[in-house]
Amino acid sequence: MSGTSVDGLDLSYCDVDTSQRTLRNLHSLSIPYSAELKDRILAIAEQGQARLAELAALHTYLGHFYAASISRLFEEASVSADEVDLIGSHGQTIAHLAVPSELLGSTVRGTLQIGEAEVIAKRTGVITVSDFRQGDIAVDGCGAPLTPLYHWSRFSDPHQKRIVVNIGGISNITYLAEGACTATDAGPGNCLVDQTMRLLFHREYDCDGKRALQGKVNKELLQRLQSDLIFQRRFPLSLDRKETVELLQRKAVKLPEHEDEKSDMITTLSELTTWAIHFATLQLSGGEEPDKVLLCGGGALNRYFVARLESLFANSVVETTQNHGSDPKYVEAEAFAYLANLTLDSATGNLPQVTGSIRPAILGKISQP
Repeated sequence: MSGTSVDGLDLSYCDVDTSQRTLRNLHSLSIPYSAELKDRILAIAEQGQARLAELAALHTYLGHFYAASISRLFEEASVSADEVDLIGSHGQTIAHLAVPSELLGSTVRGTLQIGEAEVIAKRTGVITVSDFRQGDIAVDGCGAPLTPLYHWSRFSDPHQKRIVVNIGGISNITYLAEGACTATDAGPGNCLVDQTMRLLFHREYDCDGKRALQGKVNKELLQRLQSDLIFQRRFPLSLDRKETVELLQRKAVKLPEHEDEKSDMITTLSELTTWAIHFATLQLSGGEEPDKVLLCGGGALNRYFVARLESLFANSVVETTQNHGSDPKYVEAEAFAYLANLTLDSATGNLPQVTGSIRPAILGKISQP
């Protein structure tokens, strides 16, 4: 899995039994993208344009990068390709058009993940399932989020109301209560903070939330950001990185020049992330706070996010998925291992109440070695 933070590839070697709704993560590792690779992906994703030759080459390049990374995982886990049944590869999202747009007299959605699965299958010698989101798009869904089915299988409790909060580049939440599951993208996760950290401090991200903890919230700016249209759309919703990072541009936000105001900017953007998570939760739950809030994704390690969520969810237990057997960094990688197994079982992997699709659908395309 490589998400909207575009910081690298997360890999997990798992023992999965979808019939029993179980998964054991046996070994995981993360392999960072080089600065040049990250810059190229972000340039395409955020500018919304690319030379076709560069895009085609990057698609194949990532396939080779993923295949080499998977082989490294096999080596670290002391397994051979013959012992592995299948690979589930999400790919790198560079465009996600969840809101329908007009094209040649039709209204269409679209999504594009790159990282050629044929290269992965041929190079590793293992059946590879990829391109999961297209199956939901084909039945009029938004194509995201897709991890809720795994969250439901892994983290639900019939006696508790729970939310699973994944804080990646974009944050999403899964609300689990009374045998039911709903989910939505909430708003920016790390993407606005990361982007601004690069511009103001020449750092890739706010490590441990240290910079956010040094500043104070600019309430006027926060209210301007909260008034954006992405928070006025009906939940559940699906967001694209491009429309999310353009939030500052839409609100004509200028970057501060004074040193003390720079930390305030990071604090305010971090506050927006936590506010959006709480706001979306109340929309899904009808105003009820959950019994437990389970955090995962890179943002689960941000001390500002955690402290503010503990305050916002004052009547809930806030903890990471580590307490439930899943390292927060690898929950999404586990999810696509789970979804890949569903594909080979000819079982559906989307939830219409989450994506808005007209029916459940089998997801993923299969590449043979």
